[in-house]
Amino acid sequence: MKKKQNKSQLGRCLVIAGVLVVVGCDSGGGTSSSTSGGPGYMSVPLAGWWHGSWSRNITLTNILVDTSDVTTHLDPQDGVARLQITSASGSSQTIAGSLLMSGFECFVDGSVSGSWSGSNVGMTATDSSTPAGAGTRLASITVTNAGTSYTETTTTVALSAPDTISGVQATATATVAADKTISGFVITNSGSGYNLAPAVTISDTGDGEGAVGTAVLDEAVTAGQLSVSGYQSSNGQLVLSYSVSSGDCEAKRGSITLSKSG
Repeated sequence: MKKKQNKSQLGRCLVIAGVLVVVGCDSGGGTSSSTSGGPGYMSVPLAGWWHGSWSRNITLTNILVDTSDVTTHLDPQDGVARLQITSASGSSQTIAGSLLMSGFECFVDGSVSGSWSGSNVGMTATDSSTPAGAGTRLASITVTNAGTSYTETTTTVALSAPDTISGVQATATATVAADKTISGFVITNSGSGYNLAPAVTISDTGDGEGAVGTAVLDEAVTAGQLSVSGYQSSNGQLVLSYSVSSGDCEAKRGSITLSKSG
């Protein structure tokens, strides 16, 4: 009887010991990481070329938030993504380079800047395809009053100077119709640096009078800008999410997956 009790007590001790061993292994193993998927450090150097793809989010919530016309944007416009990191300073942990996203409606190709910590990456990408001076140039001149008795050879058009010191003054000519009225204007230089539309002065050394033209500036274009964040996975891929912070863009959120190619 005593032997049986000893065996029973020994069995309980072994079970308890086994539990303690399991608990001990569970509480003391592994290296913690501050990322959701990354190893906590860069397993592949950031500097160089990265190629992959981008994909917009197509959950119902994102579609409803991203655009007012849901029915026209149910199919994702996925495309090729290419990232070149030209500088990845180890001391300051800063990133500089360029990003291309083919098929993206408000971002094509632009500069990238940001930083990393552990295996986490955060960047801002600004589209470089926005025309310089957009929103400050002369787009057209409308005929407000056609006037009378104009001759094309004696009629001139003058536009006031831009309100920006470094701006360029716009120039134009008038088109005179067969009935000697002003039928339109031809812009010969759209100028730059106009925050307000220039005044239009129509002069004729002959008998022309009464014509009035109204200048219209081109539409201001906001450069597309993306906020990009994510991590480098344990297999060396960059797993990123983007959101549009500025620009007229319908695919406001999505993902970018890249692999090192050079």
